[in-house]
Amino acid sequence: MQLNDILDKLINVDGFYVKDYNPIFLSNISRYLINLKKLNFDEILLSDLLIQKDNIFRFPVFRKLKHSRVLKALNGYAQENDRYIQENLIDKTNEDRVIDVFNNIKEIGYYPNINNEYIILFNDKDYIADGQHRAASLYYLYGGDIKIKVIRFYFKNDLYNPKWYSNLHVWFIRRKVNTLILLKFIYKRRLNAVFICKIKTIFMKFRICMSDFKRMK
Repeated sequence: MQLNDILDKLINVDGFYVKDYNPIFLSNISRYLINLKKLNFDEILLSDLLIQKDNIFRFPVFRKLKHSRVLKALNGYAQENDRYIQENLIDKTNEDRVIDVFNNIKEIGYYPNINNEYIILFNDKDYIADGQHRAASLYYLYGGDIKIKVIRFYFKNDLYNPKWYSNLHVWFIRRKVNTLILLKFIYKRRLNAVFICKIKTIFMKFRICMSDFKRMK
């Protein structure tokens, strides 16, 4: 019996086969798989997908796909993508990966039911757990007003959903409110720069406390 077959039996979820997924992605989420409950195939509007990035306070937050570093790179603004430390396909540069995935989508298309290269989401959340390059390439070629097939990994008790501050940011996204608008609101209320710096310091201290708490768990 091969290793993949052993892992499939250990995970024991209908429709889940280790061979169908990127091994580096599976390695990154390996500690999650013991709590995998089911898979569900779904369709979602491309413009509704979210990507994770850091805001000005260095908090991980979610933005709409149109703000993706990969999409920016495809549009000729590659600085953010070039700085990103990638974990998948470490034998390729960030630029090479963007170009390779884009050319593959452009020439072959996105047919995940054939090649199993689904964009992966967790639970009922719409942030991309795996597949940002594919999603950004589709957005660049066809815009955001198309529906695409995705696969959702459902975990027991909705484990591995975003933390509360990320969920709060998603709430703001849905209402077209972003960090810049919030800062403009603060400015219009004539709050001075010292107060804004104090707010940032509080956020940074909270972030350090959260990191320490995670290490203690």
